[in-house]
Amino acid sequence: MYLLTKYIAPPMKQRLLSVLAALLLSAGLLPVHAQDARPEYGIMGQWLMNQHTGDFKKLGSYPSCCPEFTTGSGSGPGLGAWVGFPLSPSLRLLTRLTYTTESGVLQDDERSFVADLRDTNNPKVVDATFHHELTATLSSIGIQPMVAWRAVGGLDLMGGLRLGFVTTSTFRQTEVLTQPEDFGAYLGAGRTWVDTGGAIPDASSIRATLSIGARYVLPLNADHSLFLAPEFTYQYALTGVTSSVNWNVHQLSAGLGLAWSPVPAAVVAPPVRDTIPPPPPPPIRPLLAGSVRMVGVEEGGKEAPDVTIRIEEVIASDLRPLLNHVYFDEGSARIPDRYVVLAPSSTSSFSEDGLYSTTTMDTYHTMLNIIGKRLSATPAASITLTGCTSEDGSDRGNDLARKRAEAVRTYLTSVWGISADRISIMARTLPSKPTRSSAAADVQIASEENRRVEIESNNEAILMPVRTTDTVRTANPPALRVYTESKAQAGVRRWNIDITQDGKNLYSTSSALVGSTTVPLSVDWRVTSERTLVPRTESPVEARLTIEDSSGGLLISLPAKVPVRQLTIQKKRVERIEDREIDRYSLILFDFNDASVKGQNSGIVRLIKDRITPSSTVKINGYTDVLGTESYNEELSRNRATETARSLGLPPTSAQGLGEQRPLYPNTLPEGRAYNRTVTVTVETPIK
Repeated sequence: MYLLTKYIAPPMKQRLLSVLAALLLSAGLLPVHAQDARPEYGIMGQWLMNQHTGDFKKLGSYPSCCPEFTTGSGSGPGLGAWVGFPLSPSLRLLTRLTYTTESGVLQDDERSFVADLRDTNNPKVVDATFHHELTATLSSIGIQPMVAWRAVGGLDLMGGLRLGFVTTSTFRQTEVLTQPEDFGAYLGAGRTWVDTGGAIPDASSIRATLSIGARYVLPLNADHSLFLAPEFTYQYALTGVTSSVNWNVHQLSAGLGLAWSPVPAAVVAPPVRDTIPPPPPPPIRPLLAGSVRMVGVEEGGKEAPDVTIRIEEVIASDLRPLLNHVYFDEGSARIPDRYVVLAPSSTSSFSEDGLYSTTTMDTYHTMLNIIGKRLSATPAASITLTGCTSEDGSDRGNDLARKRAEAVRTYLTSVWGISADRISIMARTLPSKPTRSSAAADVQIASEENRRVEIESNNEAILMPVRTTDTVRTANPPALRVYTESKAQAGVRRWNIDITQDGKNLYSTSSALVGSTTVPLSVDWRVTSERTLVPRTESPVEARLTIEDSSGGLLISLPAKVPVRQLTIQKKRVERIEDREIDRYSLILFDFNDASVKGQNSGIVRLIKDRITPSSTVKINGYTDVLGTESYNEELSRNRATETARSLGLPPTSAQGLGEQRPLYPNTLPEGRAYNRTVTVTVETPIK
């Protein structure tokens, strides 16, 4: 207090004492009983931006011709440490010890005149500018109590005082002739009038400032015992640099603190001697219940309640059409990644016999290798590649169409070694039989099918269907239907239906179904839809329903079981059970919106006729893509199946149209839609 009364003017002294008293009272120098009090200990670094304000011409007796020093600025580092104590749940007292630099440069330019003596015979007076500069080096070590109020989240608003003890207080002052630059002198030949310095006369030994600021507490660990505290503060000067002139330094600072706030040790309560009341009863969970049962589903949709799945091995041959189109992405002439491409070193091991275990779509995607193998084996055969565009968006022009055909030719020549002389290139803006749609929703789909390369050959063997023979497993009945009953008072969050055998998962509901919050009343599983997931033993298959409700409850229902009987080829021979052969045929794909049997389909029809015996059972199913209305597609698929039955000399009752409702292949790809424009013929023939 003595220092305050000695170095601070009476009005400012009264104001400073009032602020200090308020801070001490709000800081709770009287005893404070804060619960769960945690002190904090920290260090910080600052960068200080100093604003000098003044109204003086000179310091003490040092020479100066400056009209007036008024403003200046400077910057420098600052360091500090603090201890914080809680005053209340939202107030803390932060007692800081800080080192600051208040250095800066004050400047002023004076307009005057000098003598031009370059021509001694004709001396004259010219305008001149003198630059006055005072560089102050100031620093102090101070105590800075501040009260921090937690406003929101980790944001603290701070206010307080700083009393600093001046450690450095020196200056250097110069006055230099700056204009004109190349001639003139103030005295003699020199351009510098003043160059002096030393200790600032009558310098204050105490620096008092009013402090305001904000910081944000960023915890670094789970218990908040270690945290970072970025902050901004402003120091408003209450005392000047010297008592002899009007000169103050205000500061804006940006800092970063690192603090430790230790967690107090847990207090162990003494044992309770009285009788401990019983714990409250557990909360009643919302009702969650569910069950499943299974029935068989025949090919026509009829249900069989008491069912045994019969898995039978049979010799089956497949005749798969080879779609002679390679589809491209919009505006691109690069063969898409879904097509199988080989390295030249792998072509010798490629064989169509290895395709027996693949799907029709997988067979199609290796089409370029099938054609390459067949061209290698048939030197006299040649092919024509016709590149096409959709003429939609960026997919336009004969140049793009030709590049697509050249991409296919490059693969056949570079990988399979087919001579370029055997491959002709053509280009056209649209295919000769383009896919078209008048429905706005189907225009994009139609465009995808027209972005392609068409392959034709002078030898029909190059594009003949792929025929494979394999032992397949059939199921009777072909499908199981899982019926569900469920109740979830809290609402369904997730659900799933699993079918297993001997712990192996054979079927799970699709993610599209599981995403809903309503458990369906039934779900169908076609037993042979995945070749590798057909039941392999005579253990029963089991279905279970799993439900998780919105409260976190989980239900796994009791299993519903269906017996399984395995009938292998070996078992049929040992037990002399009548066997059968299955021949499956897919007609060469129909043109868009076409139902007539022609071209290569006529040859396939003759081949099927030769395999039909009086004891054979023939099933004919027609399909379509998704272009057009559902009712029209159902009629188109029925016409295709009926036309095929007529060509085989069979009654229309052996044919049915399935339209777009049960697609054989994904309609998301143009080749999937092309393969869905087909008729399948299944011939089952008993053998002794």
